[in-house]
Amino acid sequence: QFDTPGGMSLDVTGALLFVADTRNSSVRLVNLTNDTTSTFVSGLLTPVDVTVDSQTNVYVLTQGDGLIRRYDVFGNLGATVNAATLTLPTAMAFDLNGDLFVVELGGALKKVTVASGAVTTVVAAGTFSSPRGVAVLEAGAVAVSDTGNHAVRLVDPNTFAVTLLAGILGT
Repeated sequence: QFDTPGGMSLDVTGALLFVADTRNSSVRLVNLTNDTTSTFVSGLLTPVDVTVDSQTNVYVLTQGDGLIRRYDVFGNLGATVNAATLTLPTAMAFDLNGDLFVVELGGALKKVTVASGAVTTVVAAGTFSSPRGVAVLEAGAVAVSDTGNHAVRLVDPNTFAVTLLAGILGT
């Protein structure tokens, strides 16, 4: 049923897995309790990542139009989170305050304030080479998979300093 699966996220119960199905322009819902798969939402422009908040709102990142949309657990569109579009976003992750960090294919890391939709550049384009993943660690640091540089790098969310966590840049 999946053509090109992208990012995925479990709900808070661990029973529902939401998967971005990029080439099928949809998000699939895998119910792990009864082992069924269904289409959660469709008609999206290149969905690349999905994340779920503690209230089971489903956030979908679409690369085709650079937007983040929030859906309720039933697939009803609640809002478009960011007013400004992102440039070829590839992944997103919640921070400790409930806002989102998003990496873009061009090498930038941006923060999207969920309440207002404001988009702030944390690390400028070109800092990372084709980043494909982002995660916020327990201490608040942001890990970015710097795919083009074959490394994982850390960003301090307070100082915006970028350090190497794993790998050797360019090797």
